[in-house]
Amino acid sequence: MSERIPNKERGEVAIKLGGQNFILRPTPEAVVAIETRVGRGLVSLGQRLARDEATLEELTAVVFEGLRAAGEPAVFKTVRGMVYATGYTPIALRILQFLVNATTGGRQDAEPMGEQKAAEANTSETTSAASLGS
Repeated sequence: MSERIPNKERGEVAIKLGGQNFILRPTPEAVVAIETRVGRGLVSLGQRLARDEATLEELTAVVFEGLRAAGEPAVFKTVRGMVYATGYTPIALRILQFLVNATTGGRQDAEPMGEQKAAEANTSETTSAASLGS
C-alpha cells in the first residue's frame, strides 16, 4: 500500500483498491509484460476498456504490472480479487489514464509533435546517437 503522492513526471497514477491507495507506474518493462499477458497492444487494450469490453484478466494484468513497476509487492491472484471486489466502474478511468501515460512514454501530458519537436530532435540527434552507442 502506498501513501505517497503519484509522480506525474513519471506518469504515475493513483488507484484505490479494496479501500487502500496504491500507485501504478508505467515503465517499458510493465508495458511489455502487460502486452504479453493480454496478447494485444496498449492502444487496442485502451480501446477495449473505453468500449467496456475489457476482461477482468486484462484489467488485472494492467493493475498488477503497474503495481510491480511502482515497487509494490503484488501477487496476481490477490490483485485480481481486489480488482473484482472494487468493481470495474470505480477504477476504469484510473486504468485508462495509466494506459494513456504508458503509450506516451510515461508522461501524463505528451508534448505536441510537429515542427518545433522535429527541430529539437535534430539539434540533439548527435548527442542521442552517442548515448546509444552509435
